[in-house]
Amino acid sequence: MATLGKPMPGFDINYDAPAPAEGWGAFYDRQLADLANLRTTGKVIQWQVADGYASYFVQSEKPLVLRHIGAGDGYAVDPALIRGLRLSDVRAMMAREAAMSKLFGRS
Repeated sequence: MATLGKPMPGFDINYDAPAPAEGWGAFYDRQLADLANLRTTGKVIQWQVADGYASYFVQSEKPLVLRHIGAGDGYAVDPALIRGLRLSDVRAMMAREAAMSKLFGRS
């Protein structure tokens, strides 16, 4: 069973706060670039949510700990889904992500 760790730093969006000094567009682009860099580790899993993805970083396998990546719109899945994940589920998701990345040449 998985646990939900602290969210990944640098990906938090607070739309009630003043705009970032770099501007929202640059902030969003930087977050997507940072997410692409994280995906190269092979430790990012995602679920389709609305018009985007809920992304999570696999911090550790034993114990299984996932950290929310609030890039873009910051979509998340229900914490109950995270708690119900097994290591075999996460490994299968990481393998699918790696296969899709290899097939489509995405990072």
